[in-house]
Amino acid sequence: MTMIFTYTAECFICSEPCEQDDIASITQFDTSCNLDTRQIGFDVIPNSITRCQNCGYCATQISQGYDITKETIRSEKYLLQLINNSEKMSWFASYQTNSFLCSAIIQEEAGNYSDAGWSALSAAWICDGEGDLWDRRSETKSEGSISCRKRAMELFLLARAKGDSFSQEIAGEEAILADLYRICGQFEKVKPVCDAGMAKDPIELVKHVLTYQIILASRKDTDCHTIDQAIEHAELTRRNIESKISYRFLTFVKFLYLRLWGKFELGTKGPGGGIIIKVNASGSRGLEVQPDDCKMLLSWPDARKTCKNYGRGWRLPTKDELNLLHENISIVDGYTNNAYWSSSAINKSHAWGQYIKDGFQYTNIKKDRLRARAVRSF
Repeated sequence: MTMIFTYTAECFICSEPCEQDDIASITQFDTSCNLDTRQIGFDVIPNSITRCQNCGYCATQISQGYDITKETIRSEKYLLQLINNSEKMSWFASYQTNSFLCSAIIQEEAGNYSDAGWSALSAAWICDGEGDLWDRRSETKSEGSISCRKRAMELFLLARAKGDSFSQEIAGEEAILADLYRICGQFEKVKPVCDAGMAKDPIELVKHVLTYQIILASRKDTDCHTIDQAIEHAELTRRNIESKISYRFLTFVKFLYLRLWGKFELGTKGPGGGIIIKVNASGSRGLEVQPDDCKMLLSWPDARKTCKNYGRGWRLPTKDELNLLHENISIVDGYTNNAYWSSSAINKSHAWGQYIKDGFQYTNIKKDRLRARAVRSF
């Protein structure tokens, strides 16, 4: 749990009292983070910077500074950044973004490029518009977010040139730079920096992130993604490899099963490892369903792709097959109260979904995020 403690501190520049927030949180690579380590649902980013209302000094610790700080905040560069309000952002977002970028200027002038880079990246997070406290409009990401990330990239590279680290994880710096390169559209730089990170033999989690960055860059994907998605991609890749290796073996198992026991039955394990929810009269063919949901809420295109990646033959169920899951809820349970996607599209923008527990089917916009569970015919 993130805790915020507010207290009064004396401004380093003008000695005026300022309200300072102290946040008990550590940036690190874990599954609750975006690929650039921003914590998902982390609504206290604005609280991590303080601006003195008297002199305009911006810092994470308002009572501290460098010998050069007083000169820096009087510079034209600093003063222009302080009042650089964007018409495409809410006042709050613009105010906080400028505060972080002013802090980055101070850190840069003091030669602290690592902290300067994190201040610029924090400004990008504000611009992304993710969270309840700031503007969500897409124009922010296309302009302000990219500009702030390019600034962070420049500062992080200066930190590396100086021999300063900006990540505690082995190959963490390469993972962060890869995300900056990709979101800024510099796709050709992603694989080399990821390969350099892999050469350091980092922990498995960072390896998943680096591999996922290469995949995203190959697709020219500039969206923000999560570490959870990197882990799921690694798991789906593993399953796909295992599926290709074992396909002939599964075919043999099916043949052997039919020879020994004669037929498949409802509620038993299918040849693909799922649970059988439909069989024909002879028991030789039918439909099996994955025992568990896909890990995350997904858009319709992502749901189709995720189900397909479970292995050969696995797919998103049709509208009728989805209803079959409802009819066989006594055989396979564990469904959530969320709606589930079917593969049955209505038009270019809508597809059918269903609440498995109560059986209600309705149309959804394909961009909506619903649950998904894969099925496989045998």
